[in-house]
Amino acid sequence: MTSAIERNFSLSIFIVMMLKVELFGLRLPEIRLGDDLVEVVLKAASIDGIGLQDYDVLVITSKVLSKALGLLVNIEDVKPSRKAYRIARRAGSDPRFVELLLHESDRIVAAIPFKKLIKREL
Repeated sequence: MTSAIERNFSLSIFIVMMLKVELFGLRLPEIRLGDDLVEVVLKAASIDGIGLQDYDVLVITSKVLSKALGLLVNIEDVKPSRKAYRIARRAGSDPRFVELLLHESDRIVAAIPFKKLIKREL
């Protein structure tokens, strides 16, 4: 004889196993500063014939969000600090990119030369 908890657990597992996952990519227009992403996504979904429903999960890339919020930076305009040069040398990175990381981070925990590690593995 099974308990109510065991029956509910079994039913939950059955329901989860029945779920269907579908992935759809939307063709978005070029996103610009101030664009209403909700409006843009709904319009793109409608044009692509994808009906959004309650409990659907939408994933929006950080690039799209950054463009809409005006968080893009022209790397050519970044002036690296001495600290950025020092870390960039260790990590094998562009000092301008490191300067942006320093500006946006509370602290840097490690500087790992990923490019060198990847090349070594190839």
